[in-house]
This record gives sequence, structure tokens and C-alpha cells, in this order.
Amino acid sequence: MQLRRLMAVLGVLALLAAACGGDDDGADNGVVDTEPTVAETAPDDEPDSEPSSDGDPDPAGSDDGGADGGDAPDSEPPVELTASFRGVSAEAITVGFSMLDFDLLQELSLSPFGWGDQQLVYQTFVDDINAKGGINGRMIEPVFRFYSPLGSTEAEAVCLELTQDVETFAVIGGFLGPAEVANTCVVGPQETILIGGRQSPERLAEAVAPWYESGASRTRRLGLFLDVLQSEGLLEGRSIALIGGIQAQDDYERAQALLPDYGIEPVLEVLNEVPDGDVTAQDSLWATLSERVRVSGADVAFIVGSTSGNIRGLRNNGLDLDLWVLDNDGLGSLGESVQPEWADGAITLESLGDIDAWEDETVAECRQVFADANPDVTVLSPSEVDEDDDRWFTPIMSYCRWLRLFTIIATEAGPDLTQDSFREAAAGLGDFELPGQEFNSLGPDKPDASDSFRLGIYDSSIGGRGEIVGLTEIVDVTP
Repeated sequence: MQLRRLMAVLGVLALLAAACGGDDDGADNGVVDTEPTVAETAPDDEPDSEPSSDGDPDPAGSDDGGADGGDAPDSEPPVELTASFRGVSAEAITVGFSMLDFDLLQELSLSPFGWGDQQLVYQTFVDDINAKGGINGRMIEPVFRFYSPLGSTEAEAVCLELTQDVETFAVIGGFLGPAEVANTCVVGPQETILIGGRQSPERLAEAVAPWYESGASRTRRLGLFLDVLQSEGLLEGRSIALIGGIQAQDDYERAQALLPDYGIEPVLEVLNEVPDGDVTAQDSLWATLSERVRVSGADVAFIVGSTSGNIRGLRNNGLDLDLWVLDNDGLGSLGESVQPEWADGAITLESLGDIDAWEDETVAECRQVFADANPDVTVLSPSEVDEDDDRWFTPIMSYCRWLRLFTIIATEAGPDLTQDSFREAAAGLGDFELPGQEFNSLGPDKPDASDSFRLGIYDSSIGGRGEIVGLTEIVDVTP
């Protein structure tokens, strides 16, 4: 699940791959300066004198010994919380949250819908964590910022605000689409933990601070996609045209290198060199590219990058090839320049799609927490929304997942919370569950969590602009 609804915007803007607007108090340029909110907790100063459920009247031991006159075990002394790292005090952990500015996108007619009040969604889940005792006794203090996805300038400014001006311990959400380059600002020169964003080997090489993605990196996704296609017998006998996009050129080059390992020699390799969002220039380029595809004899277009632009280019020029799409987010939320029926039958690799994930038991707690805290908010399910309805379900699932990942690692890191303890905790975490993703793992050399995958197929008849539905069962690909 990944953030598929983002791509209805991102397809037009070339925003790649599982955040925002909807905040009535948003400041100019999509930036909201919000005072941290901390849920009050009242420690229980009185010892529990009631018998335990198994009848032991003194389960913790007492000073005058047990029934046999022996010495009672010493109780563990309370751990003293300290200001253990930048953004971590004895009472709180300061966390930054970055969100896509959907108000701007709608103002520019680049998206017919928003994601509801994203800040409210984050705040609801933060309040829930704090009400349950926070993370090892520390409350989360949130600081919210919106950024424009139209380039990286504003995203990089938000990076500096959250890491220099506020000095957060971690940033959750990261940056997407053309703004993705700002992710390295967080984990590189600013040396701040990041949960979210989109990883690549090149960007990870620049990371100084820990960086974890709840989904699967594009590099790992490519190999998994080919593995599942092969296991389902879908590679054999196909004539494949590999079609890339300039903003995902690294993925395109990795596909060029990897396809021969699966016995595939593409009949054509084409890189769309026009940036996403420039519809006129892409369409002009495709007037030429289409003839190359036609004479190649390809019956499958394996699209690696520029999902909306390349699908539009194929269909506008009368090319009715089968579609395999690496970017499931782009396929699940096609841009306004693409007629949804053009993508019917396209196959991708995904975890649970929005419809299945929304009903899955792993998401039930997230849904209930938000519903209980916001009874006046109407949240339509993925199968109920029309084209211009706000997609509240996207941030409810995604933000809950990202916060859960951060909370799991930070809790495991223990009371002495530092970047080193956070990294060590993630490296030894092993298997765990996240909302919408039953199978997940992290390790010293595995910074992307998801191990839950299936083939999905696009159906334009579902929802306002189509949905991806399951073609195969979920498989656990935990290393």
C-alpha cells in the first residue's frame, strides 16, 4: 500500500511512488508552524496493593521475605530518562512530519481531490501514542510542515526547518516525486533520522543518519516483480519493450542489467527523456517513439518510470500492448492526462491494494483510533470515493504505518534513545507487522521493511479513477 493515491497528483507532476493540505490553519506556501502537542499522562504514585490474578498477594516481592523466610528478589530500580540526544529530552521526543501541500495542487488544478486534513490524521495517532504512555515514558512532540512537490526547493527548505531550526530527533514522511532529492538533505548533511521517502542505492550511500522505508525500495521491488512474474509463468514467450523515464533512469538501467538474468532480451529499450509533468513535450516525443515500438514487434511494455506519460504515449498512438508497471503507486493513481481505461489489465507488484488493505485486520486499529477521536469526520472507503472526494483513507493507513514503524524501533531502542541505539534496534528487530503489511523485517543491510507482495491488476471500473486489485495471493518474501 503503499501511497497509491498520491499518484493521481504525482502522475501529472511526475511524482513517483505508498502527503497534503486540508488544514484550515495552513500558513502561506503550505507551511504550518504548529506548537508541539503533548498528551498529559498521570503516573500512578500509589503501589498496587491488590492481589494478582493468580492469587499471589505480593507478586513483586516484599521487604520481609517470602513464605519460606528467604530473601525476596530486589525490584528493578526505575530508569532515569535524560536528554539523551538532539531532539530527545527526559520528557519528550521532538518529531517532524512532512506532508504534501494538496491545497496548492488543487489551487493549480493539478489534483481534483485532497487527502483530507492530514495534520489532524497525524495528530490523532500521536495523541493516541501519548495517551498510552508515549515511547518508553517520553511523549512525542510533533512539528508539522507542508511542502510543494513541484520541484525540490521548498522541500529542501522544509528539511532545514525541521532539522536545524527545530532540531527534531527524526522526520517522518520524507519527500516524494521531484522533491525526493530532499530526503538526502535529512539523512545526509543534516544527519537526522528519516522514516519514509523513497530509497535508492545512490541516496542511501549519502545517508549518515538511519533511514527506513516502510515499503520496499525500487531496487528490491524490481527483482521481486520479475521473480513473481517468472513463478507465475508470465515471462515465457513474451516480446518485451523496456520503456523508462528520465526521473527513474537508475531503475531503467538496473532493469537493463537484470532482465538477461531472467532469460529476457528486450526487443526494444526506450528511455523517455522528457520530465514528468510536461505533457505537451512527452506527447510530442511519443509521436516518434511510438513507431519504434510498433516496428519492434513487442507485445508487452515493461514500464519503468514515467508511468502516466508512457501509458498515455502508448495509447494515444494506438499501441495496444500488455502493460507491466514497476511503479504501483503511479499505476494506482494515474494523472488527469490519462484515461483510466487505458491502463485496464496492467499488472504490477504490490502489497495489499487500498480496497483490501482498508478492510484488513492489520488496519482495523488505525481506523478505530481515528474514528473514535474524530466522530464528525466522514471517511469514505476506497471503493466508495468519487473522482473529486478527499482520500482520507490514504493518510490514515500510511501515516499510521509510518508512525508504527518509528514507534516499534524507538521503543526497542530503550530509554537511552540515540541515533546509535535506534540503528542497533532496527538492525536486530527481525520480523514484525505493520498496518496493511503482514510481513515485514529490517536488518543491518535491509532498510526497507515490506516483505508482503502479490501481483495486482488495474481495473478502471472500481472507484472514481480505477483501483488495483489482487491477481495472486500475498506471499511472504522475508529474507
